[in-house]
Amino acid sequence: DKKYDPYSVKLNFNKWIVGKLFQAEQGVTKSIESYKFNDLASVIFQFTKNTYCDWYIEFAKPYLQSKSEFERIETRATCSWVLDQVLKLMHPITPFITEELWQAQGGERMSPVIQSRWPELNNSLVDHEVNLELDWVISLITRIRGLRAELNVSFSNVLPLILREIADKEKIYFEN
Repeated sequence: DKKYDPYSVKLNFNKWIVGKLFQAEQGVTKSIESYKFNDLASVIFQFTKNTYCDWYIEFAKPYLQSKSEFERIETRATCSWVLDQVLKLMHPITPFITEELWQAQGGERMSPVIQSRWPELNNSLVDHEVNLELDWVISLITRIRGLRAELNVSFSNVLPLILREIADKEKIYFEN
């Protein structure tokens, strides 16, 4: 979507991924400028696998199937835009793979990824409140999964969740 503007996303999880992309871009740029290519690979791997694929895509699935046209359109556009930015960030260390993926996406991609503009993002993309909320949700899910594995509880078993001693700042996540 050529009209996509990462600064105008409305859904919290889309704001979250756009902010995390900014942080990843900062890490990649710093690694390139300091010639620390192992750090570059680590930053882009952590963002792509752990943040984008493991968490964001899972958060996006219900929105991509939502009855709300707004939710579907914003989420689809954000997914696509972030993937484009990831390919640009990965290109310095995986040029042949990223070029193949770039061209495979089709559309109006007549020029190679190497000729595309480097992501020019700024700190206003980071919404600290949204980051706190989604990072808390991810932490909660991770702890629950860990306990299930530790106690050998099948993931097909639906168990009630009781939260005790929640901090006041975390109670707001349950109000919506």
